[in-house]
Amino acid sequence: MKTIIKQVQGFKMHVREGTTDESAIKRCITEKCWFRPRSGFIPQPGERWLELGANIGAFTVNAIAHGAHVTAFEPVPDNAAILRSNIAANNYKDRATVNEAAVTWSGQAVPFYLPVSERNHYRCSVFAQRDWQRVDVKFTRFDTIDLNAFDGIKMDMEGAEIEILEKVKTWGRVQKLAFAYHFKNDPSVPRFNAILERLRQTFRVTAPTMRGDVFSGFPDDKHVFCQRL
Repeated sequence: MKTIIKQVQGFKMHVREGTTDESAIKRCITEKCWFRPRSGFIPQPGERWLELGANIGAFTVNAIAHGAHVTAFEPVPDNAAILRSNIAANNYKDRATVNEAAVTWSGQAVPFYLPVSERNHYRCSVFAQRDWQRVDVKFTRFDTIDLNAFDGIKMDMEGAEIEILEKVKTWGRVQKLAFAYHFKNDPSVPRFNAILERLRQTFRVTAPTMRGDVFSGFPDDKHVFCQRL
């Protein structure tokens, strides 16, 4: 696994050149796609954040730079190794915890798949895609994570988020929740809207308006931002 170090807005980031690592950095650091400063959706000093699907740590280092502590889960060994390198390169080891595991509702050891492309390192999922490679990773059950320990959650799990969002009963002390909803694994618009209605019992939800019965289009993931009522 060969990486280079790039300087990105004051961060030192290990990346596999010419791969989706560069796209992740652009989205999470340069474009700040997970932050909504005008509405107050941004990590604050002293907050504790949970990141599910951390990839190489672009969100993690940015959240720590804003004063947060991040507990990150990333199941793919190569990604997790780069995540740790990026935390260390920016001197954030004392403000980050890395767990090399996938998080699902049940925590059962189900098949996990990686793209066969040497360029794609962030489309990894419990849902198989054509010609993807099956690998063994560690799993953690979602309800073993104490949500009373976190102020914010960022979730980008290539479809595993759907069951969690449908079944979690209480969000603990979480004030901010951001997630990518991946329609490629279930294109049902009514299911997506039902999840939003459920979240609205606890949060003020900012999400794209989706109509019809079946989603089709690109991109196939939509970002949703939730702030405690």
